[in-house]
Amino acid sequence: MTRDLLKWPASDRAERPGRRCLRALPRLERIGMHPVEHWPRVGTWQLTAKPVSLTDRWQDCVAWSTVWDKAPCRVRVYAPGASRTRTDESVLREYLLLRELDHPGIVTVDALEHHPPGPVLMFHVEK
Repeated sequence: MTRDLLKWPASDRAERPGRRCLRALPRLERIGMHPVEHWPRVGTWQLTAKPVSLTDRWQDCVAWSTVWDKAPCRVRVYAPGASRTRTDESVLREYLLLRELDHPGIVTVDALEHHPPGPVLMFHVEK
């Protein structure tokens, strides 16, 4: 069944998998294949659909509180990379450094949170 899925080129939209193949998809979880997990929220903050900024290590999104009537914040979600522990340590150092800085042009960091995709820094955004 997986051979049937893999035989089609990624760019060939004219060829569609048959019903038999599509019925087999739920059984793929037995071999470790799962649907992609989307994470449009961080805690009580709803993230925008498109990132404002993106690198291979993190992505920045604007977020609005689902609980309070607050100004939006900027949320930076870090990818765990090769080692989640090293990423967590690196983001903690960045958070501690940014928390101490007070300089025009540098955004104020509000919080460090943990989220399944990776650690998250929350930044205050001026209106």
